Amino acid sequence: MAESGSNCGPNQINSANGPATTAQERSLVNTTSFSTIHMVLFPAAQEYFAKAHERSTLLQTQEDVHAYYKLITTGTRCYEAVLHERIPPYVECMAALWYCEALFMEARGSTEVEEVLNKAIALAVRNNLLDLKFTLLHLSIRILASTNMKAALRLLAQCLKEVEVWSMPTWIYTFQCLKATMLLSARDFSGTLATLKPLYSCSSSEVRYLALLISSTAALRQGTTTQARDFLADALQSETDYARKYVPQLIVMRIFNEALVSLMIGEHSDTEQKLKSLHNTLDNTQTDSIGRWTGWNDDGSFMIQLPRDSNNVSCVPLKFNWISQAQLLTLSYLLSGIVHLHTSFEETRSSPFFAVGLKFVDSELAGTMAGKPPSLSLKQAAERKEFYLAAKCYFNIYICLERFIRQDWNAECLSNLVDSARSVPGNRLTDANTLIIYLAGLYFQATGKLKSALEAYNQVIVQSSNTPGSDLSTLAKMATVVIYRGNIVSNTAKADEMAYFLDQHIATKSNRSIQVAWSLISAVNKLSLDGGRDVVKLISPLLKATADIANSHLTPVILYLGVAAFTDREQREQTATTAFLSAKRTRDVLWCWITGQLVSDMMKLNGKELAAEQQKELNNQLYPLAASLLNTTVGFK
Repeated sequence: MAESGSNCGPNQINSANGPATTAQERSLVNTTSFSTIHMVLFPAAQEYFAKAHERSTLLQTQEDVHAYYKLITTGTRCYEAVLHERIPPYVECMAALWYCEALFMEARGSTEVEEVLNKAIALAVRNNLLDLKFTLLHLSIRILASTNMKAALRLLAQCLKEVEVWSMPTWIYTFQCLKATMLLSARDFSGTLATLKPLYSCSSSEVRYLALLISSTAALRQGTTTQARDFLADALQSETDYARKYVPQLIVMRIFNEALVSLMIGEHSDTEQKLKSLHNTLDNTQTDSIGRWTGWNDDGSFMIQLPRDSNNVSCVPLKFNWISQAQLLTLSYLLSGIVHLHTSFEETRSSPFFAVGLKFVDSELAGTMAGKPPSLSLKQAAERKEFYLAAKCYFNIYICLERFIRQDWNAECLSNLVDSARSVPGNRLTDANTLIIYLAGLYFQATGKLKSALEAYNQVIVQSSNTPGSDLSTLAKMATVVIYRGNIVSNTAKADEMAYFLDQHIATKSNRSIQVAWSLISAVNKLSLDGGRDVVKLISPLLKATADIANSHLTPVILYLGVAAFTDREQREQTATTAFLSAKRTRDVLWCWITGQLVSDMMKLNGKELAAEQQKELNNQLYPLAASLLNTTVGFK
């Protein structure tokens, strides 16, 4: 939603209150015949709100909440008192605006808001206070959108037509951005892109830049990574020195989205480079005397300056909301850990990012973070808490993935994940729920509970039915094929039917990692059917592909398959030894044991009894750890 201080995810940005009023409107005030009580009560109201917002993240008891609302109520009564005085039209409109904003942000559902706003809008129209009129309408649209999105969009369309007639570029940009963020929050991605298209050619480089960034976000949510990358490339061309120096949020947003695009299509090395660029940007961002990024407020708001209009009138700045500095740092820890998962065969790359990020989240939730607490409304504080609860869940998701990559199938991390997911209110984890079920399927499959694994994978496929081309659905189908081709829950007909679909589908996917994984599964099946006669043709391309995606985990598996491609015993032993050494380099205990067994057998066939016995002793040492990783010894030794 497009409202002041809303708690948005990393891929949302909101137009926040519209432009401020101009000096020309303020000059209409004739204070000699009106009360001047607002000169005392306006600052007093702001002081009450500021005192309340300073403690919003530290409320623990009902008494604390009561004290908070006492301050808010006193502040709103200051505005209410001004409205009961004989005051200039401009002052009355401002008092109504701030009064309704306070009721909307702090109380919600107040029956007074609509009546007061409509009266203020009519007053602004009678006195030709155009900027104030549209500021009040901007608030009306945001309030209406919270209960009736269609009606809010109709009112917004009327406002857009009017500001276009008046040729008011500031308000044209503001309402177009408001419409785009409303559509984005409603998951109308094509509507978002259509709304933003006129802004690609606007006179303001910063507005054009922001429009392209929001477009890349919409494309990412749609899953069209190629289109998202094109928008980001165009945004980079619009990047200015002004944005780099004074609007760091835009630069960070671009780099962040670039990293997401690279991650989504499996270009891990490129993602790492983008993250390094992100951290360099954050390190070089201008800071103020207390160490905060300039122009980066607690509520995530920032300003974009507009160039002068055709009449040489200086346009007021546009105000937008994104996310706070602390939220960005949280997401940086999470994304940095995710990027290193593909090489996380030991706890030296992704684990530190997840551990520090989780500690940071816990400190934010507990209110023990360093520095001054953020100044937020109670609603903003609640949304901030939801953000961190959701972030904690995502950290636990990827901690599970990290452990599973290392074949650590301990149920504790899965239990922690389920507990953290239950603590997240509302529908904030709609997309993550499917991933959690997929992880449960992985756990069941790895620990021999294949029927439970199939049930979990089927849930993933069903829940992803409304998302064509879902990577999770593809992965669940791949895992299902592997299970059905096994000996325990064998179903060759279903496996072949699903494999035929995947052959057609995966060839069109842009995710290189999924393509390589499916090629490996297909090679295993081919090996079982023809005894490895044609496997030799697959090994070299597979090894090259794993190098391209920087996935060293698959190398020992591919080499293990490659042993069957050779008839010469020495070549078979050499390939098996290479597979063993590759597994050893990646600290993959399970595949060290599997390939070590093969090396021992090959050495024995080649008459190397002493070397075979030494390898066997090493295998025996590895066996207890390898067996514990699977939590089962049935059929393993």
